[in-house]
Amino acid sequence: MLPQLTESLFTFASCAAVAVYVVSRGERGLVHWLVIGLMGSMMLWTGGLAVNQVLATLGIFSGNAFLVCFLGVFAIPPCWVMLAATYGRLRLFAEHPGLIVAMLVPSTLSDLVVVTNSAHRLFVRDFSLVSAAGGDDFSFAGPLFWVTVGWAVLLWSLGTAIYLGLAFRLAVGGEPSRGLGLGFAILLPLLAILAIGLGLSPVKRDMTPMALGLSVVLLFFMSWRHRLSETLPLARRDVIEHLSEGVILTDASGLVVDINPRAAEILDRSAARVRHRPVAQVIADLDVEAESLLHQRSIDGLLAGGPTLTLELETDDDRLVELSAACVRASDGEPAGLYAMLRDRTEQRRYEHFLLQSQRLETVAGLSAGIAHEVNNPLAFVRANLNHVQGAIGLLTDRIKELGGDEQAEGDELRLVVEESVEGIDRISRIIERMRRYSRIQDEELESVSLNEVVEDAMRMAQLHPGGPLALELDLQEDLPALRASKEHLIQALLNVFVNARQALSGQHDSELRVLTRRVEDGTEIRVRDNGPGIPPEIRSRVLDPFFTTKPPGEGTGLGLSISFGILREHGGTLELDSQPGTGTEVVMHFPADSDS
Repeated sequence: MLPQLTESLFTFASCAAVAVYVVSRGERGLVHWLVIGLMGSMMLWTGGLAVNQVLATLGIFSGNAFLVCFLGVFAIPPCWVMLAATYGRLRLFAEHPGLIVAMLVPSTLSDLVVVTNSAHRLFVRDFSLVSAAGGDDFSFAGPLFWVTVGWAVLLWSLGTAIYLGLAFRLAVGGEPSRGLGLGFAILLPLLAILAIGLGLSPVKRDMTPMALGLSVVLLFFMSWRHRLSETLPLARRDVIEHLSEGVILTDASGLVVDINPRAAEILDRSAARVRHRPVAQVIADLDVEAESLLHQRSIDGLLAGGPTLTLELETDDDRLVELSAACVRASDGEPAGLYAMLRDRTEQRRYEHFLLQSQRLETVAGLSAGIAHEVNNPLAFVRANLNHVQGAIGLLTDRIKELGGDEQAEGDELRLVVEESVEGIDRISRIIERMRRYSRIQDEELESVSLNEVVEDAMRMAQLHPGGPLALELDLQEDLPALRASKEHLIQALLNVFVNARQALSGQHDSELRVLTRRVEDGTEIRVRDNGPGIPPEIRSRVLDPFFTTKPPGEGTGLGLSISFGILREHGGTLELDSQPGTGTEVVMHFPADSDS
């Protein structure tokens, strides 16, 4: 009897020590309450066993001691399952709170059956029979005994399975010793029961209390102590889970232990695929070069208290992600792991680019308006003088004839000089007219405009049609909402895009141009995609700049796309380019929903 009493007292003392430690810390998160609840339940069980064993040595029987034992036994499994789920970072109970109720109600009914057993005898027929029963003698069992015990065993097995799954992931995820140790701690009580049941144990008594005591001690030092020392309280579910920034948490070895939904979205990976992987490998999924950068400065340096690491990552799909990583310390000041913040800066970069482009155009707009005003007047004088010169050529020809000269040759030469001058003046006029387009849309009434009609008119003006020199694919969605816009200006904006695409495809045998219109979530779009050579990366940021062109002198002014950008801006829309060398260019003209008529 003394060894059994010693084992029960050992388990009781171990559980009490853990409970006192948790209570003394002052934190009151979910994991703390679950540990306290589990330790309290195990103390009820082993305390009842110890009292019963002491009384038995004195020849005294106490049914209340057995009642306390069973109350503890039925309170242990739900705490065990929820603690396993919390430690394993499972969102099962957080996302489905009804499962907690479904689990606690049968356990509560089991305790109620035990407490009221004297009135109905459905759990055990007589507690005195329990004391007299042997290891395989269950003659004391009532009709509900196996139901309640079976439910408790089911919950205990579920919690054990969760812990074993976590141990397996640790073992194959870079922490074999920790995974094997956790698995052994979890299986220790089960191994003790099997050893007794199969007759493999040299000790012919129930070793479960001792095995549970050792299991509690191992779990406390291997896992619970670290979780109880977390610097992040339960508020993470209310705050971190709903942040617009991604959060990655690692343990002290740099293995990911949890991520919030935004981080999973940025990484384009489920939480299950990310957990228990080295954080450097997870970040490498975004940008391969980032893994080496993380390793150079990183894991060891950050855990040693180094400065916050900040990186900008360029993803394969042209997203810009900012990474900030730093050490997370426990309450005792020791490094407990790392945190990494992920911020998707793609939209911000796009907005900054749009704002910069708009500011450039505003500057050029003011300059253009002034130049157009100042140049137009003297240009008109020059044009009028050239017209006068053309009228005087006839008189000059007659005078040359009177003097006996070759009036035909002299007249032709003068006419050619004047025509070239007029052509130059006309070209200057066209450039000035284009510069005037940087000003706001002229006093022109906005009308209800069909986006598909704009596409068709612009294609006709650009001389693009099926059966032409380039393969043309049209995909115009029907029933698009009409826009409140200037049709003439929208045609001009799209015409500039078509002209650029046609010039990019000139001389290419397999040239293709795809044009589509679509209703999107926040408005409507026109997409124009060609399979030309694309835009070189070094000039991609300048293609919308005014007067920037790659064409030879005299073949372009560099105003086409800038004018299109300005027109879209005046209509509240945006113009964006997506281009990779060798894969072609796609121009997206987006019109917001509030521009619908």
